[in-house]
Amino acid sequence: IDPATKTRREEYNWVLQNLGPGISMLDAAAGYVPTWHELPRMLSMRGFRVVAIDFDKRALDMPPISKVLRMLGDITQLPFADKSFDIVCCISVLEHLAPIDIAKAAVELVRVARKQVMITADNGWWLPEVFGCEDHVKNVPLEPALNPPVYFLEIEL
Repeated sequence: IDPATKTRREEYNWVLQNLGPGISMLDAAAGYVPTWHELPRMLSMRGFRVVAIDFDKRALDMPPISKVLRMLGDITQLPFADKSFDIVCCISVLEHLAPIDIAKAAVELVRVARKQVMITADNGWWLPEVFGCEDHVKNVPLEPALNPPVYFLEIEL
């Protein structure tokens, strides 16, 4: 198994184990590689209606999945009303953005969530500070066995 696939499996398992109640989910920057980016499929199998948004047009070519709507969009300017989704996920994306865009994305991800925001980032020790939630973080485990180490952040709203 290549390292990226192993990392995604660990991150997706964390999401699935820590999901709160809800039926609608946004997978922000969902990706476009069928062997890596399986979270929308996994969530739909659990009964969630998923919007999988990504900036890259290749994401629209992912295999069709029942209960998953794929669309183009920028996580720094999400095209949704406030509190549109019960749960918002953003898996291993923020560490690839410029600092100003990380801050914009953080605001947007929280804005469109009703109940829960779940984020992972490689070497993401900075996640609680960016999200301004040092006192409200439920879970920031570090998975040092992964290379690079992955940080997990869950915010309950």
